[in-house]
Amino acid sequence: MHDTFSWGDDTIEDLITTGAVDEIWCLSDFHTMYVMNCNHGRMRNYEVLRNHMWITRNGLRRYFDKVDLDKKDPNLFFFNANMSKGLRTLLHGIWPRLKKQIPKARLKVIGGYYKLGAAFNEEHDQERSFRELVGDAINDPSIEFTGVISQQRVSEIAAESTYFLYPAELPETYGISCLESLYANTPLLTCRFGALEETATEHSYMIDYAITPNGLSTDKVTYDRADVGGIEVDNSVATGHRKDVRNLTHPDLVGHCGGVEV
Repeated sequence: MHDTFSWGDDTIEDLITTGAVDEIWCLSDFHTMYVMNCNHGRMRNYEVLRNHMWITRNGLRRYFDKVDLDKKDPNLFFFNANMSKGLRTLLHGIWPRLKKQIPKARLKVIGGYYKLGAAFNEEHDQERSFRELVGDAINDPSIEFTGVISQQRVSEIAAESTYFLYPAELPETYGISCLESLYANTPLLTCRFGALEETATEHSYMIDYAITPNGLSTDKVTYDRADVGGIEVDNSVATGHRKDVRNLTHPDLVGHCGGVEV
């Protein structure tokens, strides 16, 4: 499985018990635990599924062997995910507050939306919603929408940037974009939702709560968090003078990112 769900996954336990499927491959510890315990129409039984679960991990294509840290733009942030992963909150809540603290900050938004097709109703028209966000930001020169670009260009932007801003409104089952960012020596400003803590590891700035805590639950409560998932960004971050709990300045953390295993 690639996501937290797939079409017809409400029958996954029946497929296991009848022998139609004997192995389920997932992408992370979080992904595996969720698949074994979630309720997509009916509650799954962990004890039935646990001996059929396997974990594999994603990887990336390396377009360079080393990043020149001196060429990183201290004012450049980027977002690289589908818009459902918190782009609206980033543009409307986080970015305006960040710009007040770091006036020279610039944001590159990579990608945008999925064309979900007629199976989804108008409420889930991501293309329409994405174009509305682009329109809202049309008069803000600090925001650039790249559209769909080559994977090599994505890696170059990650290497040029200083931070990956990632509210993560929906959970990652792995997070390839996170791995790509760390490989480019660019830490994330994010949260521990889903598998992010496994992928972003100790090389990023993370808080416990996502923009929408318990975003996979039917009774979820949305909090108004206009700081980066709870991480307040100020000039001390931008200039690299803030220290985190490991007593590392931002330049120290950037230097550590390149050691991520891929």
